[in-house]
Amino acid sequence: MAAERTITFKTNQEEFKIPLRFFLYQSSAAQPSKTPTLSGGIINLTEYDVKVVKVFIARILEPLKSYKYDYSIIRELYELAQIFQLQRLAQEIESQILSSIENPSIDEFGQYITLLNDKEIYSTKFGGDLLKNVLSKFDALSSTDFLLNLDGTILTTILDSCELLVDSEVKVFEVGLKFLKKSNDRLLYAFSILGCIRMARISDSQREEMLKELGELPQAPQILAICGFVFNEENFYRCCVLKSHEKFPRCGNIPKDLHGTVNTIYSNKIKLYNDLNRPEHQRDSYLTATGSQVTTVRKPMARSSRVERRLLREIKAKAAWEKSYLRYFPNSNFDQE
Repeated sequence: MAAERTITFKTNQEEFKIPLRFFLYQSSAAQPSKTPTLSGGIINLTEYDVKVVKVFIARILEPLKSYKYDYSIIRELYELAQIFQLQRLAQEIESQILSSIENPSIDEFGQYITLLNDKEIYSTKFGGDLLKNVLSKFDALSSTDFLLNLDGTILTTILDSCELLVDSEVKVFEVGLKFLKKSNDRLLYAFSILGCIRMARISDSQREEMLKELGELPQAPQILAICGFVFNEENFYRCCVLKSHEKFPRCGNIPKDLHGTVNTIYSNKIKLYNDLNRPEHQRDSYLTATGSQVTTVRKPMARSSRVERRLLREIKAKAAWEKSYLRYFPNSNFDQE
């Protein structure tokens, strides 16, 4: 009788031999005849922790046993399940992660969201389901530091989503502020993170408070300059008017209590109100960036015409000539002339 073929998984500390039939029972990989490494060969898993490999082997040998996988090994274990196409193991891990959202405590689910940093996971259906759960639990996650462990690009996708269930744009800003404070690449992500805030849905006093808090960050002058560009850009005062998004709190018409701000959106058009005719205490401020300093002005500068620019140049040239002339003839009076 022929000896049963085996497959060996090698780690830095141990080697694990198992019957090949157990592996093929669960794996949807190619047949051994087409894959020599699966036919009595050795598979090198030295880059994985031996604890992960032990759980991986145990799961192959006992496919019907129910397992609860520890967070410390779940990422590498899920990677092995994908590599060797162990669909049952992958589905168990996905189910454990997605079902953790039902727990009263957000801590377990919060640990799992860092899996979104893996581009291969992020692009799968499981990654999409995980992202949807993050959007639905954003209110609870915003009070923790779990979101700060995400890549800046992933966090931007979350904060800019129409489906984000948040009752105030201030919470979006607070998460972005904590991320910029923690990240060493804050200047790289500052523009995109701040651009996620629906500017038309915040009041003027809230904008002023945001500016004050941004001024306390490391590299504050540069951050404030970027903030000025975001606060002045009309595109950031947009709002989504898709019919299918009416149920989302961030979409649709802006709240009535914000209709009096300088930037008010109707439909998908932006109207900039001239606030000079309004009482002083009701006027709003525009934020502009000049070098590394952010200042406020009462009215956005209108684009001048060619005639106005020419007249301005003539006035400046005349003033310069008069100043030069007075150096030699200080007693001259141009007004009398």
